[in-house]
Amino acid sequence: MGRFPFLNLLPVKAEFIFLFAMLLAFAACKKDKTDPVIVMHSPVEGASFDNGDTMWIQAEFSDNDALKETGIIVLKNGVSDMDHRDASGAHGHNYLINVTANTDFEVKAIAEDVSGNKAELKRTYNVVP
Repeated sequence: MGRFPFLNLLPVKAEFIFLFAMLLAFAACKKDKTDPVIVMHSPVEGASFDNGDTMWIQAEFSDNDALKETGIIVLKNGVSDMDHRDASGAHGHNYLINVTANTDFEVKAIAEDVSGNKAELKRTYNVVP
């Protein structure tokens, strides 16, 4: 009698094939635990801008599996001033914005993969009055 009584009807070779198939199925269900990767190419960390300047925001997103959502959010005084999210899982975002306030602001790049892993990259910039 084998270890699995329900397999008694199968020849020994079939039992090994069944167990091997089950092992492969279990391994295929392994959950991805790796966060997406975000690279912000522009503007560089710590850059300063004058009121009226144009700022180019360029970010690149990648993941070992597949991206579910990516986006760029601009916050002024903690309040969202621009929120561009893409549910198609785009791998790059490029935006041109005008700096219109004499206040520091934060640019946040976000990404989520199909397994639910999330990543966020924040940068703060200074606006010179």
